[in-house]
Amino acid sequence: MKSNWKEVFAEETIKLEFPKEHEPFIMSKEGFSCSVCEYFKEKNKVYHCRNPYFIKWQGSDKLDIEDPSKWCSDWFEPKHSNDIHDSIESY
Repeated sequence: MKSNWKEVFAEETIKLEFPKEHEPFIMSKEGFSCSVCEYFKEKNKVYHCRNPYFIKWQGSDKLDIEDPSKWCSDWFEPKHSNDIHDSIESY
C-alpha cells in the first residue's frame, strides 16, 4: 500500500505530452488557475510551473503570463491544502 497521496497519484496520472505548437493555456475567470496549482511557484515576481511535462513542452519552467489567477493550463493539478505552507516555505 502506498504511504501518501503523491505516490498513489504518480502511478495513476495520465502523462500529458503535447507537440510544441499546442496551445495549452486558457483564460480562467474563477476556480482553476495557475495560482492554485500544485506545480505553481513564484520567485522574485517571476512565475514558474514545476510540472515535468510542462517543462518538457516549454523548454523551461517559466510561465509567460502576467496574472496567474486568470490562467490555467492542461497540466493543472489542484494544490492540496496540507501542502500549501510547505510549498511556500520550500521555494
